[in-house]
Amino acid sequence: MEQIEYQVSGSNDLPRLIYLPGLHGDWSLLSGFRANVYGSVQLIEMRYPNTRSWTINDYSNAIMKILFDINVNSGFILAESFGSQVAWALLANGYKPKAVILAGGFVRYPFISILKNVKLIFRAIPYSILRIMLKAYALISRLRYLNARENFDNMTEFLRLRTDENRLAACHRLELIKRCDFRDMISHTDIPIFYLSGFWDPIVPWPFVISWLKDNCNSFCASKILINADHLVLATAPKDSANLIINWIKHV
Repeated sequence: MEQIEYQVSGSNDLPRLIYLPGLHGDWSLLSGFRANVYGSVQLIEMRYPNTRSWTINDYSNAIMKILFDINVNSGFILAESFGSQVAWALLANGYKPKAVILAGGFVRYPFISILKNVKLIFRAIPYSILRIMLKAYALISRLRYLNARENFDNMTEFLRLRTDENRLAACHRLELIKRCDFRDMISHTDIPIFYLSGFWDPIVPWPFVISWLKDNCNSFCASKILINADHLVLATAPKDSANLIINWIKHV
């Protein structure tokens, strides 16, 4: 049976921070961020199954069950990339977080028309070639992001989890992004929303996301672009991301 796994670190008397991963679907690059928020929040991390059948509501329902089971009635959602769509589904299904923090996330993907082609290319790339590309990213990241070395020391685990089954699950998540449109709901929400991104993010171009939030969302509170980071901002700038998110949490 397909199900979401989770892990918890930190004391129950701390603010609860619920991490919803991006397209890759796990916490394998979160060790640096986890270390930097330890003692300030209780971090609840989700790991998605490699499913090709779930709807966005299936993700939401599975997470809501976990949160109910561990008695997290409200917390701060940290939604990375694709995880933002899961976050909006949680809101749509009645979950009331204290705030939503987007890390390379979005409301409606800015270039929805190209997702079909991205999905086709992603699916068509031979798995052996994809492995070479991922190993190249791992090597470049270790050299470029020396300030996030603790994350990329765990790159072996990240690569191990990038199976062909995981690639096909990511393709399915691209299809879910294409189907999701929560703009009307978010334009009327009163839940505080924060936005964090790396400057070097060609996957989710942050100027379009911030512009939409400023123009359409009355509960949009703040944004920050970290210069020396990319789309995986929590991994490539873990200390700066952690300090910023802790500060936002304190002021909600």
